[in-house]
Amino acid sequence: MFLSDNTAPACPEIFAFLQQHIQGTTDLPYGDDFYTQQLNEFLSVIFDTDVWVMPVLTGTAANCLALGQLCNNYQSIICHESSHLAISESTAPVFFTGGARLQYCGGEIDKITPQQLAQQLEATHWNDIHGSPPATLAITQATELGRTYSPEDMQIFGDLCKQYGLNYFVDGARFANAVAARQCHPAELSWRAGVTAMTLGASKNGAFNVEALVIFDPQYAKGIMARAKRSGHLASKMRFLSAQLHTYFSNDLWLNNARHANQMAALCDRLLKQHSIETRFSAHTNQLFIRLTESQYHSSRDAGYEMYHWPLEDQGILKDYYRLVTHWSTSAEQIAGFADAIGIKVTKPI
Repeated sequence: MFLSDNTAPACPEIFAFLQQHIQGTTDLPYGDDFYTQQLNEFLSVIFDTDVWVMPVLTGTAANCLALGQLCNNYQSIICHESSHLAISESTAPVFFTGGARLQYCGGEIDKITPQQLAQQLEATHWNDIHGSPPATLAITQATELGRTYSPEDMQIFGDLCKQYGLNYFVDGARFANAVAARQCHPAELSWRAGVTAMTLGASKNGAFNVEALVIFDPQYAKGIMARAKRSGHLASKMRFLSAQLHTYFSNDLWLNNARHANQMAALCDRLLKQHSIETRFSAHTNQLFIRLTESQYHSSRDAGYEMYHWPLEDQGILKDYYRLVTHWSTSAEQIAGFADAIGIKVTKPI
């Protein structure tokens, strides 16, 4: 199934750790347990700076708890119009911020460009009481179309945020895939570029049901805990979430899983192009957007390779594409099976 990386199973390392170390033990509730208390130190090593970490059950809650702390209810959040915040979070950003609005900034089909952001900020009427001045920039890394921002672009965004007094947030549901694709240190795509807070996804990349909310500015930590309690996202048995993150970030599991997912997408991309199947972008992370005939789509679906229909604009024309997402457990055999389902005969191992 290529519908989403949310369809992936939990990886065996995390399952085994929970069975061996958590299942039969007791510990303190609400984040006072051993594994939650270790998270700050654990992720500080990964990011090479002091961080504050909170495990959260869902990406929506993680994103919006952070934004609620980074933006007042009379302000706005700058994001791309195709970002997850804009198209897939319902009214959660408004709910968690108490009324802040989303302010769209574009430049490309799925990415804010530094030039467009600079122009938008320069044109903002900062003292207009009738408007809603931006307080936070929200970047999706990797984007909804599987592409990534470079460390250089992230730094330019950070410089602009500093110049205009904005907080800087990263929705990192697929941050591991972005780091693996860019082959850089996670700090280059976060705090070194000036990022204030971010979410670092785990559920899509091998965990059961946890995301890490990472804060690089400690002044926001206490307020986020209070918001989590108020909104029902302070987990009583937080240790089960934290233990997943403990394993996820051990021995580079998070990056190895992401590298594999990216490699499977690249493998599929090469195979499809060899047989003249149109793709909207070359595979960068673990998402592909492909053009199929109606017959090919139904054949793949009947064979168990479900995908989302995802129309995209291409040179001013809206075309029908299907989103194909690989994950940590996708195999070359599954890629070959999908190829066979759409009429591509694979005669040798891929």
